[in-house]
Amino acid sequence: MYNMGDVLFQLISIITLILPVAFIVFLFVYVKRLIQRMEKRSDERVQIDQQNTAIQQQQMKTLNDLNVRISNVEKILKEVE
Repeated sequence: MYNMGDVLFQLISIITLILPVAFIVFLFVYVKRLIQRMEKRSDERVQIDQQNTAIQQQQMKTLNDLNVRISNVEKILKEVE
């Protein structure tokens, strides 16, 4: 029969072998998920920046059109005077 001390010693030795491997696997999974979240956030930021750039370009075009209209109105008013 097995001695209870031998079984306990074998159990502790197995745990001491498995625990570091489990910790490394856990750490790897955690870092991988962290990197994936950071990449997702980065992609979202790039998409938002692209949208903001498109909106700013549209606003600049609208402002330029308004400046041209104002210049035309000013020319007409100067001609009327």
